[in-house]
Amino acid sequence: MYNLDMDNFYKRLVDQNKANPNKSIGFYDLAAKGMSSISMKLTFNKDIAIFNEIKTISLDGEEMAYGAASILANNGTYYTKLDSCYQLLERSVENRTLFTEIEKNDVVWNLTNESKFIGKFKVYKAYHIVSAPVGDIEVIAWYCPEIPLKLGPRDYVCQLPGLVLEFHGPIISYTAQKIKLNQTKEMELIWPNPKNIMSTEEYKKSGKDYLSKLPSRNN
Repeated sequence: MYNLDMDNFYKRLVDQNKANPNKSIGFYDLAAKGMSSISMKLTFNKDIAIFNEIKTISLDGEEMAYGAASILANNGTYYTKLDSCYQLLERSVENRTLFTEIEKNDVVWNLTNESKFIGKFKVYKAYHIVSAPVGDIEVIAWYCPEIPLKLGPRDYVCQLPGLVLEFHGPIISYTAQKIKLNQTKEMELIWPNPKNIMSTEEYKKSGKDYLSKLPSRNN
């Protein structure tokens, strides 16, 4: 299970906002407050991995914060075939369940000797740089060679020689809190069998249409 936060992103946003105090960050302020109520789970057996949100109940008065956080954090359910790294993303849009293939992310990671412990597991730092409107951002993954599964949050799979236990992306950070390995009984996971799979272009268009119908983030 991964806990989530957007502390690094929010700090950059606040610092940037000092130069433009009239710019509202109300949506992100809500999301930052609600992010602690969201957890994601990475479940896998020898064939399949599934990454999705653990369903929670927002507390009274915190529904808006949870909703804002969920928009940023939960893009849907990711299914991965471990032998080929083939991925499908399942999500709900306008009361419909949509599936799309995830293009492989050809990120070139810089592997370092910097290490630390997350729980009892020794992890190593890897990073790469992405460009953003606020400037270059260092994306960081802490991976565990002791767990030789090329898995991580969302679509960060088949990229690093070990399970990613901590990940700092441009907006969301994920930190593993509970790790259960070597279960006596292998977990049964079901690969979806969708009738239709969207193209990448259709997926991007549906995402833009979905965001255009959300309440303004400047309110």
